[in-house]
Amino acid sequence: MTDAGRLCVGVDVAKATLDVQVRPTDAHWGVANEDGGIRTLVERMRELVPAQIVIEATGGYEAGLPAVVDPVRDGDRLTFKTVADVGPTGVG
Repeated sequence: MTDAGRLCVGVDVAKATLDVQVRPTDAHWGVANEDGGIRTLVERMRELVPAQIVIEATGGYEAGLPAVVDPVRDGDRLTFKTVADVGPTGVG
């Protein structure tokens, strides 16, 4: 396991998928935005024990997730890499 206390996870929320990026490792994966995919995401977060998780709020598609933060915008596009970068820098 990487130094878990320093990991930051960004989740880009879409209607059908949740795209995940981990900093500083650059690991990334996606899961379905439904009960089974969310369970998988929660299990992986429990394994990683990140210091911070940043979730993009997207028109209610994030409603099934355990926690939601205000959206961080980069123009009209926001990628999971951008979301992950918000955690360590605190800017958006």
